[in-house]
Amino acid sequence: MDRVAVFLLLPLLGAQTLKLGPVSPKDRTAAEAAAKPGVKAASIHRPITPKMLEKGKWKENVWRLKIVSKQAAGVRLLVNAKQGKLLVKGKDQKNAQTFDQFDGEFWTAVTHGDTVWVEFTAPRRQSTPPLEIKTLSHIYP
Repeated sequence: MDRVAVFLLLPLLGAQTLKLGPVSPKDRTAAEAAAKPGVKAASIHRPITPKMLEKGKWKENVWRLKIVSKQAAGVRLLVNAKQGKLLVKGKDQKNAQTFDQFDGEFWTAVTHGDTVWVEFTAPRRQSTPPLEIKTLSHIYP
């Protein structure tokens, strides 16, 4: 069975959870006020710090993290990575996204629901998270 099939069939065993609370009405109002005239804000960008990524868990050379952005209708991530393989899937457990050709910063596609599972296979286990997740885009319901 290939790695993607195993990823889809099993929850991320041992993945730690990074929990972000719901977007406050104040933050949503500020995001909507910052939108261009006539454009309704559909999401808010939430920063993810290196300290937050320390919640991720290593098993051999595979790093895993589950991120919950409470009450989001969807989530996407701004990632910075150089070597390895990234798998991302949402709460519905469907449509896993696989990235193995990248060099630098990119956005993942939107996953449905308020939960996203991240799995990164690095060439070797490291003392720090193997990638940078800079921003989580919390899509409003």
